[in-house]
Amino acid sequence: MPFPASQMIAVPAAAAPRKITRDRFEILRVEAEPSPHVIQHVLDIVARHGIFPFAIMVQHHALWQLIEAEIPELPESGARTLLRDLQRSANVRSATSLRPKRRAEMYRPRKF
Repeated sequence: MPFPASQMIAVPAAAAPRKITRDRFEILRVEAEPSPHVIQHVLDIVARHGIFPFAIMVQHHALWQLIEAEIPELPESGARTLLRDLQRSANVRSATSLRPKRRAEMYRPRKF
């Protein structure tokens, strides 16, 4: 039996994610304890800021793990807030963000 119109709730359609060119990504790097729940915890913090990573890479080591996520470039204040929230987490050792310009400098091929 269908619900009467007075009890129905209109739900807006989900907004389509905006398109971002590759040079507008920033890389979020989080070094954390090697615990299986840390990845989910880090992604929960990122999602609470309304950010959805385009790609996630995890490297596991005996004493730590490195989580890298490609996210849209954030305003300076938004990046500071996100990093502060990540660093407050008990299992996170460090959190940094590589802005597009700094990322390009860091990964530029070097001449030997």
